[in-house]
Amino acid sequence: MSLVVEDCAAPVGGDNDFKNDRSPFAIFFAEYFPPYLGSDRRIFDLACAIPDWRTEFAVTPPLRVLGGRQEDALHDYFQRHFIDGVIDEDNGGIHGHYLLLTRFLMTAWEKLPMPLAYALTLPYLILRAASYLKERRPDLVVVAHPSYLCGVVALIAAKITGIPTLLDYPDAWTPLAVETSGISPSGPTSQVLGTIEKLTARSADRIVSITHGLAGYIRALGARAPIDVVPNGADAKRFNFEATGPARGDFGLPENRPIVLYSGRLEAWSGVHELIEMVQMVAELFRKSAVVSAFLQQYRGATQESAAETGVGENVAFLGFQPFSVMPRVIASVDIAIVPFPHTPTTEFCSPVKLFEYVLMHKPIVTTKLPGIYESVDERHVVFVEDFTARSFADSVVLLLNNSVLCNNLVTAAYDHCKHKFCYENLAFEFSQSMKSTVTVGARDEPSLRREKSSAQ
Repeated sequence: MSLVVEDCAAPVGGDNDFKNDRSPFAIFFAEYFPPYLGSDRRIFDLACAIPDWRTEFAVTPPLRVLGGRQEDALHDYFQRHFIDGVIDEDNGGIHGHYLLLTRFLMTAWEKLPMPLAYALTLPYLILRAASYLKERRPDLVVVAHPSYLCGVVALIAAKITGIPTLLDYPDAWTPLAVETSGISPSGPTSQVLGTIEKLTARSADRIVSITHGLAGYIRALGARAPIDVVPNGADAKRFNFEATGPARGDFGLPENRPIVLYSGRLEAWSGVHELIEMVQMVAELFRKSAVVSAFLQQYRGATQESAAETGVGENVAFLGFQPFSVMPRVIASVDIAIVPFPHTPTTEFCSPVKLFEYVLMHKPIVTTKLPGIYESVDERHVVFVEDFTARSFADSVVLLLNNSVLCNNLVTAAYDHCKHKFCYENLAFEFSQSMKSTVTVGARDEPSLRREKSSAQ
């Protein structure tokens, strides 16, 4: 599997060539360019669609790869830019500049303990980033996330060069790191990571959160900057159900069986065992065979063995990583989409990008009733399950498979609710207002576009 570097078509309004050279200029710091996962896709699509700004990306090495957690889909990307040294590349009408490490530092990550390699890498990247900012002289630095390498580097480099900073906050960062890495939530590593996140949140001049619940989490970290809420969304031009037909044959999916889609990581923390059990229950309850398709699998082999052991192997199709460009056709090929997040310190605040992609593609959705998701949609738009269990999701999937009227009512209401409110063209305008407020003198005293205590609906 490999990350396909493709020319990601920019959403409406996203071509820098059409923007006046006198427009304000922002540099976005990120770990992936072109985007890789949901939070990267969010900031890229916002940057493409932001009106009246010239934008480009500065890209640091992904910490997960430096730390030895490189999945197959990231190999070619990391090799191209951080080993072979392709330091400048355009994508979707936006320029990206990659901040490389020296051979000594790359060796340090291979040979030395991670904390020591991190301590050596951080000042080097800060100096590289500060030098680049002095050369490019942007009006604003946008930090894509409060990550322990990219976020820290961007914020310190911007402080050194006197450039205001806007921090985009897509997740509760330390709980996310704890859940995905499997470290102890109360251990010393978690405490250090939490301290870094607190300092990062407190250093930004302004912050954008994806949900009101997450804004409360950020405020609890001690952040005193204004916090605006600009939710996740999707590109309505790319995810166009009227212009995209099913293509089951292209993905090896059966033509005559209902298909339920799960898109995401297949790991213990994401509920993979419950998913396999759910497949078995759906097959028994529906009296027909249902297929759960899964993408971006880090531990595919173990999951396939689990499916075989439970006797539902023929009801599961493993598609592996799929490039973003084909996702509209994948979604168009299924009958139902599920968002089976368990209740955790991370997911309580989340509002996944894929939820809005499913909505725009007119697919009925079963999702856990998480506070962050409930800020955007309600019972008129999706089928909510209070807790993520195999039985509760299986019952809800079968309910939809047996009730086409309910499916039609849900997808119509969800689409009408989301097509404008959560499309990137409108969200980018909101994000640009936060950008303008950040560079305005006295921005800390200005009213926000969507402040923490305002209503989400």
